[in-house]
This record gives sequence, structure tokens and C-alpha cells, in this order.
Amino acid sequence: MRKVLLVVLLVSPVALSGCLLAGGAVGFGVLYSMADKGVKYRYDAPLDSVRTSIDAFCRDEAIEVVTSEDHDQSSLRKGVTTDSRRVRIEAMRWDDATTIVFISVGVSGDTYASGQLHDRFSERMHRDGR
Repeated sequence: MRKVLLVVLLVSPVALSGCLLAGGAVGFGVLYSMADKGVKYRYDAPLDSVRTSIDAFCRDEAIEVVTSEDHDQSSLRKGVTTDSRRVRIEAMRWDDATTIVFISVGVSGDTYASGQLHDRFSERMHRDGR
């Protein structure tokens, strides 16, 4: 009986730490998926035109661009708004004449704020004739 009790006492912390690690991993996965919340729209404009509009939009909205990446099939701008909220604007080429734009505001993805920002971006796209 004493050996069984000793084994249970030795195994319990290991088993519990495994449960805590698994719970932490699940929690991290939820936070990771929450970070993808944002708004995505398709524009009938080539990627290069959309890039130009994104850069002008960031200047208009006073978004301080911290990271800027341009590739053949995509563009990414990460920045900070004047009220210190993170912004992620990603443009992905759908085909030669169509581009998908994804905008996310905040750390966990504020869908409402992302939608408002995307509405203003859409206005900019129409104003630019794209």
C-alpha cells in the first residue's frame, strides 16, 4: 500500500503538469485563431494598384507602418493607429485583375473596427478609380 501511495504521489505532479501544458496549448490555439479576426473583401484591381492605395490610405489614416513586405503574390503592412491599436493590412493576388484585401485591427481582431477601417479603405479605392 505504501508503494502504491508513493507511486501516486510521484506520478500526480507529472500528470497534472501534462494537463496544464495541454490546457495552455489549447488556450494558445484559441488566441491564435482569434488573431485572425478581421474583414476580407475582393477588389477588381491588380495587386500593384492596390499596393499604391494601401500606402496612400495608411498616410491618410495616420497609420504608422512598422513592417512593410512586398512579394509577387502579396503585400503586407503592419502598423499602429493614432490611438495605439495594431493594424494588419494584407493584399493577396487572386488573379491578374483581382486582389483580396484583409484588414485586422487590434491584438485579438476587433471585427467592428476592422470593418469600419475597411469601409474607409474601400472609399479610397473608389476615389482612386480602382
